[in-house]
Amino acid sequence: MKLKLTRGGEAAAMDTLARLNERAEKLKLSVRFSEAMTPQQRHKMLVVQAGCALGNRGLHRCESKPGEALRTCIHHVATGSGKRHPYAIVGLCWGGHQGPGGIHGLGVRAFLRLYRPPGETEWGMLAWVNEDIAKVRLG
Repeated sequence: MKLKLTRGGEAAAMDTLARLNERAEKLKLSVRFSEAMTPQQRHKMLVVQAGCALGNRGLHRCESKPGEALRTCIHHVATGSGKRHPYAIVGLCWGGHQGPGGIHGLGVRAFLRLYRPPGETEWGMLAWVNEDIAKVRLG
């Protein structure tokens, strides 16, 4: 799906892309935004740029999978085995996602008791993501 930009909106979108790429370069990230990306791809890249939602709050020391570089993994938020929404994603390091102290390592209930996201639900972590994205975009 392509976004249809209104008059003047195209210039604003290009300015935003330029600022995001400049910020990514400052942070020494290998990601680059382009106008050819879908809105979902851009959102996913913003979440990755924002980093680990737990580590950003000092709730957890970020760790990588043994033998790999530290990177942000995408966790899809959903209730039970329900359908995942493409924008309901949280950035977590490997340790916070699949590691022994992560949401899949501990299980959802134990993870929520330990880290206490807003509303003490998985969905509450989306508030953290929005806050982290705002910090990345506004620098």
